[in-house]
Amino acid sequence: MIYLGIDPGLLKTGFGLIKIKDYPYYMDSGYINVIKINNFSKKLKFLYSGISEILAHYCPYEVAIEEVFISNKKNIFKTLRLIQARGTAIVCAANHNLPVFEYSSRLIKQCITGYGASNKLILKQIVCSFFKLRYINSYDAIDAIAIALTHYYKYKNTTI
Repeated sequence: MIYLGIDPGLLKTGFGLIKIKDYPYYMDSGYINVIKINNFSKKLKFLYSGISEILAHYCPYEVAIEEVFISNKKNIFKTLRLIQARGTAIVCAANHNLPVFEYSSRLIKQCITGYGASNKLILKQIVCSFFKLRYINSYDAIDAIAIALTHYYKYKNTTI
C-alpha cells in the first residue's frame, strides 16, 4: 500500500510517498516548482499536471493533504490563492478516483514530534531519523512525508 502526502504551496508543492508493508518505508519525495510561472491559472494547470504524473507513476492507494491555516487576515489574497492550489491537488486526486484525507499542521506536528507547535527543523530531524534518510533539502518535501506518515499513523490509530 502506498500513501502520497501533499504539502500545497503557491511556489512549491511538496510531495512525499511512503510504502506500507509491516511498517512504513520511504519511497520518494520532492516538490513541484511553479515559482517561475507568473500566470496563476497556468500555475494551477502545471501543478495539476505534476500531481497527475506522480499519481500515474506511483499509483498510491490514498492521498493525504495538509489543511490551510489562516493565520494572517491582512494577506487574505495569498491565503485564497493557497486554498485554490490545495483544491487543485484535491481535484486531481479525485479525478484519479483516490480518497483524500486532510490533516491540520498542528495534528501533523503532534503526531510526528509529539508537540503540535514544533518547528520545521525538529520535524525534519525526526522524519529523516525515522526513515534513516541522510539528507532532504526541501522543507516542502519533508512536510509532505510527514503528512503521509501522519495518515499512516491515524489509519493505524497510533503515533511514532
